[in-house]
Amino acid sequence: MLKKLTLFILIALSIVSCDYFSKYPGYSKTKSGIYYKLIKFGESTKKPKSGDYITADIIYKTINDSVFFEGRRKLQINKPAFEGAIDECFFMLAEDERAEFIISANTFFTKTLETSLPDFFTEEDLMLVDIDIVDIQTEDDYVREKEAFLNWIEDFGEYERVILRQYIDQEKIDIE
Repeated sequence: MLKKLTLFILIALSIVSCDYFSKYPGYSKTKSGIYYKLIKFGESTKKPKSGDYITADIIYKTINDSVFFEGRRKLQINKPAFEGAIDECFFMLAEDERAEFIISANTFFTKTLETSLPDFFTEEDLMLVDIDIVDIQTEDDYVREKEAFLNWIEDFGEYERVILRQYIDQEKIDIE
């Protein structure tokens, strides 16, 4: 009888420990309360570190799946400033991985973005964040890329001046 009771308790614990009774089936939960579901496994094991720059495709949705933002962003990620911060989500993913997260809308807008909560959310609402990590760069790599881009822009500005001067000369436009 004791063996059967022990077996029953072990089975019950394994069911409870999995997502069977999860508030959001298919999602796991972090210690800080963020729910997450890995959608795409990447082949890379390269994960971002504090101070790295990531390029990510990000989609923000209401809990009912209505998209209110979608875009590709390059941003520097740092150690989360508070428990449950969206920054924690970025650190969970490796390059070329995608996951969906459920976080507090109020915390995201008021603490992370330091703005007011949009009218379509209440203070208790959760939101979905879909993150696909496209690239991870160290701060040094980012600075080199930015410097190269700014030099290209300067050269491009000179190119535009040459083209404009050629057009003015060709069309015999008299300007000072």
